Amino acid sequence: MNTDDNGVRRLRRLLSQIIDQTANDQEFAELAALLAERPELHGEYLRMMQAEAALDELYARMQASDVARLGEALAMHPSDVIAGLAAPPSEPNRRTTPAQPSRPGRLSQLTADRLAAAGRRAWWALAAALLIAAFGYAVWPRSYGTLVAANDALWKSGSHCELGQALSKQWLELEAGAVQIAFRSAAVMKIEGPARFRLDGPGRCQLESGSGLAYVPVAARGFIVNTPTMHVVDLGTSFRVEVDDDGTTNLHVLEGVVEAAALSDDRATRLGAGEIAVVAAGGESGLQASGRESAFVRTSPRIAFRAKHPPALGPTGFRGDNRAYVFLERCNFTLPYDLSVNCATTGRHVQFGDIDGRLPAGERVDCYLIHSAPARKRHAVEGTVIFEGEILGIVADSDKLNATNDLFGSPWSLHCQHPERGLESIPDKNAELLEISPDRHTLRITMQTESVDQMRVLVRSVAADSLAE
Repeated sequence: MNTDDNGVRRLRRLLSQIIDQTANDQEFAELAALLAERPELHGEYLRMMQAEAALDELYARMQASDVARLGEALAMHPSDVIAGLAAPPSEPNRRTTPAQPSRPGRLSQLTADRLAAAGRRAWWALAAALLIAAFGYAVWPRSYGTLVAANDALWKSGSHCELGQALSKQWLELEAGAVQIAFRSAAVMKIEGPARFRLDGPGRCQLESGSGLAYVPVAARGFIVNTPTMHVVDLGTSFRVEVDDDGTTNLHVLEGVVEAAALSDDRATRLGAGEIAVVAAGGESGLQASGRESAFVRTSPRIAFRAKHPPALGPTGFRGDNRAYVFLERCNFTLPYDLSVNCATTGRHVQFGDIDGRLPAGERVDCYLIHSAPARKRHAVEGTVIFEGEILGIVADSDKLNATNDLFGSPWSLHCQHPERGLESIPDKNAELLEISPDRHTLRITMQTESVDQMRVLVRSVAADSLAE
């Protein structure tokens, strides 16, 4: 058996033990030494991880803090990476019961689901990020970022990218689906097709068309997104940019602060969480900024609009204080396909498991998430929400709420996969009541829950249109 075969077998054995959480301090140090002494194994490690690790599933399950640490790890120097690898995970995260020894080559038998489950453990997410950095650094001096996740991505001919591919300054065209890119600056950006974009630097992106959702940790402060009409400088935040085919740009700040300006005007405007801005095609009219998006929503006393997105929602993820909260998820969003909804007609609704209507592809909507969780065992919230735009439909079933997370949600805020997050129907003791007014602007709600209640309200978009007029 030659030395190369021995090196590959050692690599597979060590990775299998790490994934199974049976690796000890000595084996972590052995892996660090192997990668440091045998740089030719980095390519083999890359192939193994791409084939077996299903990095897109691992990445999608990371919490926001892990995403930030991934980006930061990808920007590390190799010596820092090796030092990080040599440090084993903390003892409480180790298995407390004996495990079966891992066989050499076990990695090749792991399924993507198995590794995705392992990825939910924070220490493994960090270890994976450090390992990715170890083999990725060799190509990154010639690149500005790497493709770390993809969801049903369909590339235009000539723009195809593979998972784990280093990206340099070249135009890429995504016809459908979504991809996530980790920049060398530690910023992470999700781009949804159809989109045309390129990386202009380790902390800079040019978005010609499509939708981009950026998460920028403190280490990446100063991250820049340019569109045909707008210049956005992030000051440590999360924000979404939507670029129409004619160049009209819509900006929605989800958290923190950004500075934005029309390309035709050097004057920058500082925007905070919940604020939106538009630069129309051509840019001659300059940047039009609203007050907070709450200007387009009015609520009764027990319901409140919240501009800032918390990292997570659920029975304990946000707050339980016997109120309901309204969050803007998407602003001026064009539906990519026909979307079925649980409530579409005016009047009272007490059944939420059936399909009541469909919204056509191409409809422009603002999507609001309404959330309520009790402070104690059970509560009931009654009130009204008045929208400036017409209510087109409501998604209220738990399965459908979870299924539309990728369409309307953010990868790093408002997280919730609770199996009972939807509304209960009659005759359940916690049955909810919704009523859509005849003019479709007012939603009257009665929410009763012992855990969490949520719904998505899709409203005909008026926020961006009002600014552009």
